[in-house]
Amino acid sequence: MLALVAIVPAEAKRVPVMKNAADSLSYAIGMLMQEELKRFSRQADIEPNVDIFTAALRSAANGSAAFDNDEASAYLNYFFSEEMPRKNKAESAAYLASVKKENRKVQETPSGLLYEIITPGGEERIDDNRMTARVNYTMWTPDGTEIDSSDGEPVEFVLDRVIPGFSEGVKLVGKGGKVKFWIPSDLGYGEHTTNGIGPNQALLTEAELIEFFLPDPEAYSSDEDDDGYGDDSEYDESYEGEGEEYGDCTCGCDDCGCGCGHGDGEED
Repeated sequence: MLALVAIVPAEAKRVPVMKNAADSLSYAIGMLMQEELKRFSRQADIEPNVDIFTAALRSAANGSAAFDNDEASAYLNYFFSEEMPRKNKAESAAYLASVKKENRKVQETPSGLLYEIITPGGEERIDDNRMTARVNYTMWTPDGTEIDSSDGEPVEFVLDRVIPGFSEGVKLVGKGGKVKFWIPSDLGYGEHTTNGIGPNQALLTEAELIEFFLPDPEAYSSDEDDDGYGDDSEYDESYEGEGEEYGDCTCGCDDCGCGCGHGDGEED
């Protein structure tokens, strides 16, 4: 037999009830759908048409909708994969052009990154993308919406694991330096949508470089190579044998070609 236990929260919230359960449920779902409409609208950077939204609900309920479900899904896919990237690409190009035109302090790197040095910092610069940078930063979309920040507390990034524009921008100053840089979408997230950033959207970042250093080789790893330093790194040499590649073998036998000299494979 199942034991039914009534759980009463410490601070029970008022549960609004309309004249019946059907009305209450319908109203609650409608309010939540409105929040979804707002979310989609923010993502698409458009003003939602509540009248059309309501009309769609009514027509779908009585079987006279202009789209069927497959057609509605197809349009959403088209909008977010084609229409929105095209719109953002044009708007981002215009935004970056206006930054170059209106601010004479702005310079441009060969990659297309726009930047303005606020404080140059120390003379030494980051010259290796494997380095870790400790930074304070804030990032905005072109309309001034803040989409990411260290919130005043320095954070650390390995520079070959962030978007190219961020890595390049941070390397423009030395320790203690501050820089503002505008990231074209091809140096940012490209056509991907993430954390409030639309496809093909340019970004503005302001960063302060607190410190930088090369991490411990044994603590560093990457997707390209198990030891994290790439095929041409000095750290690969410690894994080389005199025979064929031997992977993870540490047994010390000639059969695997590890070159350790323990031909009989016996333990020391």
